[in-house]
Amino acid sequence: SRLLYQTISVTPRDKEAEMRAAKADQEYFEQFAGKKIGDIRIVRENVFNPHSKVWGERKTNAMHRITQESKIRRDLFIKPGDRFDPLLVTNNRQLIRSRSYIADANIRVIPATPDSSVVDLIVTTRDRWTIGIDLNSQSDGNTYFELYDDNILGWGNKLSVKTYFNWKNWSYGGNLFEYENPNILGSFVEGRIIAGKGFNYSDYGAEFKKEFIRPSDYTLGGYGYYRREPIDIDPLDSTINTSLAKWGVWGGKSFYIKNLKSSFFIRKVLKQIGCKNIFCFFLRLRYILFIFLLIVIVRVFGNLAKPYTQVTVTSKIVDFFQCFEECFLRQFLCNMGIVRKREQITVYDSKILLI
Repeated sequence: SRLLYQTISVTPRDKEAEMRAAKADQEYFEQFAGKKIGDIRIVRENVFNPHSKVWGERKTNAMHRITQESKIRRDLFIKPGDRFDPLLVTNNRQLIRSRSYIADANIRVIPATPDSSVVDLIVTTRDRWTIGIDLNSQSDGNTYFELYDDNILGWGNKLSVKTYFNWKNWSYGGNLFEYENPNILGSFVEGRIIAGKGFNYSDYGAEFKKEFIRPSDYTLGGYGYYRREPIDIDPLDSTINTSLAKWGVWGGKSFYIKNLKSSFFIRKVLKQIGCKNIFCFFLRLRYILFIFLLIVIVRVFGNLAKPYTQVTVTSKIVDFFQCFEECFLRQFLCNMGIVRKREQITVYDSKILLI
């Protein structure tokens, strides 16, 4: 019951208490600044107290595979022999706490004896329950069941498997696999791959990225993604298959300003999106401009041609890339440099003349 409560409940943040704790941590670490780091010990704790008298908590601990020590050590960028830097130690603790499989982490400093210029570190971590399921069903019967683990076998890696089926006719739709490694070989580069299909949809992609984790650091990343899906064309009452391929790369550098005790960074992003299908090929430029011209005419002069077939466009606000991800208009605007980021547009009540 406690695990369920912790899953669905959110503890309100006490910002004043957080500020006091941060100040206390800073004062605690600063007294060891400049000293040499000796040994670094890792203490790993399970999801619940191992001496708990609650049956469910003991069983949860027994089923849970605790995070491997080598995985936690791989997340340390402070090493034995380094000079103790309070800011780096704080950043390293924050990095460990950010892992989805870690509920809490702490770093204690123990002065070594007899050499007072050396300090030992004790890194304590407490695991989080990481296995979960997800179920999604639609009115037409298409359903997927997902089983995932954010800490597969204690490696700190995520594995997710989605199975698609239709509960009305019990047809099988395919599988979608996703694998994620938050720190590849200790490089602090996160990698993610996704592959599979669900009914008429196919997804394949890979991504890698490294974020800023130190006051002075660099970032880099890139991704490639391919999706194939059918879309409905109204009012033609037909379906076409469309494929979307997109990629992006970025990089940057951060610089630490000691006097301000802060960092600033510079980052450059390059993205490319492509959309391919027969419908897009024929209507890429001339027909889109023609439709734009018709919309302008209708908006300015009103309904001028009653003999022609009319189609009403319902007034609504739509998310640009969700609505036009499936048609030629998005690709045209991206290629023309009109749309460079995710944004929203408004479609007003109007009438489009189809000649």
